[in-house]
Amino acid sequence: MLFLGQSGSTRNLLNHYDRGRLVQQSYYGDSDGSLWDKRPWRYNPVQGGDYRGKSSRLIELCSDSTSLYSKSVPLHWATGAELPECLMEQWVKLEGSLVHARFQMTYSGTTTHSAHHQEIPAIFVDASLATLVTYTGLAPWTGAELTRRAPGTSNEYIKSRKIGSLTLTRKISEWVLMSRLPQMRLVIGFSAARARIARMSLPSPPSP
Repeated sequence: MLFLGQSGSTRNLLNHYDRGRLVQQSYYGDSDGSLWDKRPWRYNPVQGGDYRGKSSRLIELCSDSTSLYSKSVPLHWATGAELPECLMEQWVKLEGSLVHARFQMTYSGTTTHSAHHQEIPAIFVDASLATLVTYTGLAPWTGAELTRRAPGTSNEYIKSRKIGSLTLTRKISEWVLMSRLPQMRLVIGFSAARARIARMSLPSPPSP
């Protein structure tokens, strides 16, 4: 997902600095001897493309006024190699002022990768959305107290006891970008024994 903004506006709320930002699928497998900018890396299919700016190959694209479906072959983030053993699909639907996104990756490779922490989906927003708002309690979507802070370090974990909602804002009255995330620290491996499908859905919050 490259662009997210108000209808009729050119303001993009997503970070699109390179092919690894955006809102997209990115998976981590075992170390494979690859280098990302001279740093040791690992098997890393990325929906958007590689770190040099090359885009992934689009196989199918369908859209109407409120929804979009795409299927693509990802690239290895570090090497730029096409990874045909991975097929990435996404369904995006506008529901009023909300965006419902569903992601799926089907792996048919012959190499089994051990389980690693994943970012599904990877969500990168514009740097001006500088406030991180979280809810980590047991009663989501009930108006309970939220925590607001400026993120400190990269790759920071936030624990949630049940359902966590992640919101990044510039000003509460101006922009709100919200993601409802299941309570998990997601660990997924790639199995060569049979096709392993990874799915992630960002559902809409319940109506008030």
